Amino acid sequence: MERIFVDQVFDGNIYKDIGRVNEAFLKADWICCIGMGSSGIIADYAARKLNTIGFKAISSNEPYAPILRRQINEPNNVLLLFSTSGETRELIELVRLLEPYQKTVISMTNSKENTLAKLSTINLSYYTAKQRLTYNFDLSSQIPVVALIEYLIAYCYNSQTAED
Repeated sequence: MERIFVDQVFDGNIYKDIGRVNEAFLKADWICCIGMGSSGIIADYAARKLNTIGFKAISSNEPYAPILRRQINEPNNVLLLFSTSGETRELIELVRLLEPYQKTVISMTNSKENTLAKLSTINLSYYTAKQRLTYNFDLSSQIPVVALIEYLIAYCYNSQTAED
């Protein structure tokens, strides 16, 4: 049953990409999890899970928050960005501002065919129906991205315990 869900909701390279994300996390001093709206809540969840398994992670629902300035400018930090559409203007601007610093940018989006995915070092995509209301309110399901975070955390934790 689990395999059917994974095959229907995630990209075919998901296991390879999760391994690449794990390698980036292992090299990172800090992991900065950022999203806005519902994706900001997901960023909080991801940071909490990453901290639980021993990584240093912070979260923000404000891409320009002063607290991020130091973490983003340090050389070995990773950005983990969440955007259902992959077109969140503020996150795209943040990635473009950081291009000269050659940061590792990992994004989780509802497709590989969006601006944020294309600007990212690694994109973990999932596929679910998009549901937008007026004024750009998003009712899209967050279950696939939560499942993706759970797979990522399990992979990272298992790779850490295998080394011990």
